[in-house]
Amino acid sequence: MRKTHILFSNIKTDGNELAFIFPLVFNQRRLYREYKINIDFFDDHNDPKLLECDSLMISSWYFGRRTKSWIDNEDLIYSFLKLARKRKIKIIWSDISDSTGTTQLKVLPYVDVYTKGQLLKDKTLYQKQYYSARIFGDYYHQKGIHDQLKTEEHLCYPLDSAHLNKIRLGWNSGFATYSQYGPYYNFYNYKYLDLKLPIFYPKRWSSPDRKREVPLSCRIGHGYNRETMRYQRQQVKELLKDRVDTSKVERTKYFQELRNSVINVSPFGLGEISLRDFEIIVSGGLIMKANCDHMETYPNILYNESTYLSFNWDLSNFLEKLEYGIEHLPEMKQRAMACQKIYKDLLSTESGHHHFCLYLVEILNH
Repeated sequence: MRKTHILFSNIKTDGNELAFIFPLVFNQRRLYREYKINIDFFDDHNDPKLLECDSLMISSWYFGRRTKSWIDNEDLIYSFLKLARKRKIKIIWSDISDSTGTTQLKVLPYVDVYTKGQLLKDKTLYQKQYYSARIFGDYYHQKGIHDQLKTEEHLCYPLDSAHLNKIRLGWNSGFATYSQYGPYYNFYNYKYLDLKLPIFYPKRWSSPDRKREVPLSCRIGHGYNRETMRYQRQQVKELLKDRVDTSKVERTKYFQELRNSVINVSPFGLGEISLRDFEIIVSGGLIMKANCDHMETYPNILYNESTYLSFNWDLSNFLEKLEYGIEHLPEMKQRAMACQKIYKDLLSTESGHHHFCLYLVEILNH
C-alpha cells in the first residue's frame, strides 16, 4: 500500500484548488481498493503526520494563500521542502495556477516532480521570461499593451534545463462540478472536506443536438487588474457590441441562455482555460476561443477545428470565423457533441474514472 499525502490550503476550497482536490476525493476509495494508494489530506505543513508517507503532493495555493504571499514565504517554502527531502519521500509540486505561465519553477531543485494543469507544448519555452508571466500577455505587450502592475518575477522564473524532465502535465480546472448549482453544492457540502453528502460530477447534460434558438452568446467580465489580461475580452466585447449583449447576468438566466445557444465565446482571462468553458460543455454549447495549439492540458477538450471554434490571438479573423460558425450551425453542433463526449466520458463513466486513477499513478511513478 502506497501512502500519498495531499497538502492544500483549505482556506476557500473552490476554483482551481477545488478541481485539484475533487477527483482525488471522488476516487479515494477506488484508488485504495484497486490501485493500493492510500490518500489522506492535510492543511497544515507543521502536522507531524504529514511527512509519514511515500509521496507528498503540495497544492501551490497552500503557500500562496494560506501563508500570506509567495514572495513573503520563500524561506519557509524552501526550508519545508528541504525537510521533506531528508525524509526521502517523493515530493510532487502541483502548480494549479490559471495559465500556461505564472510558474513557480524556483522550487524545481527541491522537488522530484512538478505538475501543471496546462503546459506549453514546447517546454523549452519556459527558459524564456514573458511579460505578465504569460505567453499571450507577452504577445499583447509586443502589440503595444502595457500593464500598470509590475510583473512578479518569481512567477516567470526561467527554467534550468537540468530540471526539464521533472515537469509533467497535471490536471486542469475541469475536474469539478460545473452544473448550474455546482458552486452552491461545492461550497456547502465540500468545504473543508467535511462531506455531508457524496460528491458527484454533473448528472444532467444538455444535448448539443437539442433545439437552440440563439446562435451566439457571450456573457463575460473583464475586470482584471492587468491590461494584458483585459485586452482580449475588451476587444471581443467591442466586436460583438452590435450583435449581442455581453454583460453578465445572474446564474439562472446565464445557464438558460447557455442551454439555448449554439456558439459561446469564451476568451482568455487570467489563463487560457476558463471555468466558463466547462459550463458551456455541460450545457451542450460550442466553445469559441482564441487558438490553443500552443498548449497541452488534461482533460483536453480543445482540438482545433474538431471540438471548438478558434480565432487568432490578434482577433484579425474573429468576425470571419464567427460568420462561418453561424452559417454552419449543424457543423458547430457536431463539434460541440464531440467535445461533450470527451468530457462526459471522463467525468461520468467507470472507464473515465479509471483513466484518472491511472493518470495519477503515472505521476506518482514519474
